[in-house]
Amino acid sequence: MKSIKKIFDAVENVIKAVCCSLVCGFTVMTLISVIARYVLHAPIWWSEQFCRYLFIWMLMMYAPLIVRKGKNLGFDLVVTKLPYMVQEILQLICEILIGLFGAFYCVYTIQLCEKFANKLMEGIRIPAPIMYSSQAVCGALIFIFSIEVIVNHIIALKSSKKEGGR
Repeated sequence: MKSIKKIFDAVENVIKAVCCSLVCGFTVMTLISVIARYVLHAPIWWSEQFCRYLFIWMLMMYAPLIVRKGKNLGFDLVVTKLPYMVQEILQLICEILIGLFGAFYCVYTIQLCEKFANKLMEGIRIPAPIMYSSQAVCGALIFIFSIEVIVNHIIALKSSKKEGGR
């Protein structure tokens, strides 16, 4: 199990590096665009769309890390009033649903990429599947990281039962 964690940690580090590069690219391109428009009076017509696509890719790459770290938003006002084991079971159900969503999202966006395989994004003229594939990557990573989270949750539940729970 520790070797799988090391693999997931390495994947997480790669994703963080990619996200950092995307943020840097987004920031530099925005700065260049502002200078070109307001100082040189020569706007770069494609810069806004390019920055938008970098931003979308960054968001789609970072979302699975939120799932892996368990930092997704939740409304737990009622849940915290329930017994410990009920809370844990509900948390496990949520993790399973997030994993299923990731799988569905991945499959659906792969179909979307196939549907728009020969289309170009307006303005910047890059192939549409390049943009839509960010969603497929996001869904696949959410699914994979959800499996890790679910397995870790089940192991923690089993160990807490052996120790007598809370």
